[in-house]
Amino acid sequence: IYEEETRVGACIAPTGLKGIDEILRGGLWSGQLGYILAPTKRGKTHVSVFFGAATLRAGIPVVHVTLENGTMFTFRRYGRAITGMSTEEIVSAPGMFNERLRQRVNLDNLYLKEYPAGSVGVPTIEIDVKTALDQWQRKCLLIVDYGSLLSGSKSGANHADIADIRRHPLPAQRRP
Repeated sequence: IYEEETRVGACIAPTGLKGIDEILRGGLWSGQLGYILAPTKRGKTHVSVFFGAATLRAGIPVVHVTLENGTMFTFRRYGRAITGMSTEEIVSAPGMFNERLRQRVNLDNLYLKEYPAGSVGVPTIEIDVKTALDQWQRKCLLIVDYGSLLSGSKSGANHADIADIRRHPLPAQRRP
């Protein structure tokens, strides 16, 4: 995890991992940019979903954009992280799964969006964030799963563009 030293506002996104939250002094902070870096097939998506689930449990909205996995696959991962149920338990007892999920988090606070790899750039993700902010009227955690698959990205070249989403907060649009 890479952490910038500047603090803007309050801590909004606990990771759910005690050791990491201690290092980050509570979790990811408002306006902070964090990266999960590891070789292929080492659990980056799993960790990002775990972070998102912890943030949802804290009552904080999450925008999760995936460029690698489908929304249903990602939702099931959130479900396992939130409920503690295995895939087999979820399949065999969907009613219990749905009940546990609803008891633990407000699913209206989870905005999942899927795009094919290379088909979307940062401007489209900005629109997703604006849409979510308009709905929630408060700050949220933005997860871009597999940022290097953004269109125009060359080995993470768009990371600076993703940082611009953070540097220029997007005000929520007021409904008429």
